[in-house]
Amino acid sequence: MAPTLQDVSYLLGLPIAGTAVGPRVVPASWKDDLEIRFAGVDRLDDLGVIEPHPNARGPAKAWLLQFKATSLHPDTDDESVRRSLEAYLLWLFGFMMFKNGTSNSVDKMHPRMLFPFGVGVRAVLAATYRGLCDACSKDESNARFQGCALLLQLWSYERLAVGRPIVDHRGYEAQYYGQHDDDGPTMGTLWVCPREVRCS
Repeated sequence: MAPTLQDVSYLLGLPIAGTAVGPRVVPASWKDDLEIRFAGVDRLDDLGVIEPHPNARGPAKAWLLQFKATSLHPDTDDESVRRSLEAYLLWLFGFMMFKNGTSNSVDKMHPRMLFPFGVGVRAVLAATYRGLCDACSKDESNARFQGCALLLQLWSYERLAVGRPIVDHRGYEAQYYGQHDDDGPTMGTLWVCPREVRCS
């Protein structure tokens, strides 16, 4: 009655094999390092210069949103596209996979995990288990869950019949498997298909 490594791999599409991710030393210059890394991103002219990084406990959400794919110049270079993807992955880490309890920033350790990218199933599952353990002991009215809430939601849909939405599997098969025979979608995409929002 708990998510396993296999569940995380199937639902989120992360690799089971790979280097373990653990605490790393975060240099005091983390903010300057990020600003230098993203300084050359070729954005649309009317957006102006990139706003400096605010003083936060990690990359701020508002700062990351300056590098959305829709903000890139139409004739941008490959390096800018890579940086835009990195900003999205940082957002994904901080607000989906490794939620840290704050709503405005990503933990400053995440860039050290991301560059080079190498996070797998173990890290997401460990963060979620830790978040569940912490949540069981919190009694503050404003306490927040830390970990991957999306994983728990998808896992409950897959494993528990009570409370899950009813999904039309025909649309899923036609949309995904007709075009991607060799590299099909993750199991988690099943739950974003047209569905009726009612309990089964």
